[in-house]
Amino acid sequence: MTFAEAEQYLATTFHPLLVVHPSYSLYLEALTLSRRYSLSWYDCLIVALASESQCRILYSEGLQDGQSFGSLKVQNPFARF
Repeated sequence: MTFAEAEQYLATTFHPLLVVHPSYSLYLEALTLSRRYSLSWYDCLIVALASESQCRILYSEGLQDGQSFGSLKVQNPFARF
């Protein structure tokens, strides 16, 4: 991989992963989700991050396929096979 290719990879693949940073409101939302849905703490952090990132679909094997959290919908990519 050339330096230019590596820079392009970072810009298109890695940079979008760094859009949402940990914050008090993020952890508070995860805590609220944990209380409301009885999910694990780590699952709640993932859902809170996806919601804050304005994702519409969260691909996950560990969460219930079709479950919605506001406008965020869980989809198990393996459930359709």
